[in-house]
Amino acid sequence: MNRVLTRVFCFLCFISLSVIPPVLFAAKARVGTDPGGDSGIIPHPFTAHYRFTRNKMHLIDMKRRLTRLENGQYAFRTRSTPVGLLSIMTSDTITESSTAVLSEGRVRPLHYVYRHRSNSRPENIEYRFDWNTMRVTGQAKKNRPVARKFSAHISDPLLYQLAMMQDLMQGKHTLSYQVVNDKGRLEEFVFDVAGEEILKTSAGRLEAVKLVRRNDSSRQTQIWCAKKFNYLPVLVKQKLRDGTRMDLEVTGFSGLPWADRP
Repeated sequence: MNRVLTRVFCFLCFISLSVIPPVLFAAKARVGTDPGGDSGIIPHPFTAHYRFTRNKMHLIDMKRRLTRLENGQYAFRTRSTPVGLLSIMTSDTITESSTAVLSEGRVRPLHYVYRHRSNSRPENIEYRFDWNTMRVTGQAKKNRPVARKFSAHISDPLLYQLAMMQDLMQGKHTLSYQVVNDKGRLEEFVFDVAGEEILKTSAGRLEAVKLVRRNDSSRQTQIWCAKKFNYLPVLVKQKLRDGTRMDLEVTGFSGLPWADRP
């Protein structure tokens, strides 16, 4: 059972594929904390809910929330809690938070925190991004210290999907991102567009672009992004080498125009 729990929570760590719906990119404004004073598309606050299943068994509910702070920065938070059979076996929870600022039309990470609260295997990860020295410092998995230089296109595990959606809106077919992973290393996430499909979701039938992650020998990862909503990710599927299937699916929103549709 410990092996199962580890896989589940490792999936949720990977699924920091943060669903920041570009439907929210309705307003343009200048961000006061942006050192360059750049303006760009700013997401409105929202709350989203997701259902995680392992081999079709519902195990975890996830809640994500995006807010704008008084200083003009953004806070994006995720909380994952076990449900059903899994909640009987464990009371583990995962929380993630990312503070960011808008610059040159992109969201720049400032502070990222990952907390896996567990009686048996707790885990804490924290990164701080200094854009003056272009260095990220902090603590990675297993208390490993992190101190390294980064490029202008760096992202944290909760923010890089914003760039993914923007790239899809620009018609790109190969998407590549540099992310500081849970080990404190710089990792390239590369996705290829693999066609289009019609999905049945809680929001109705959606025409979606299918993405496939490249160069990941441990698992197959596929993401479906709804064209109608500026390529909002509506479904994530992973298949491990032993055949285990893990899915993350949107179940509802508040603060979105289409969330209240019947």
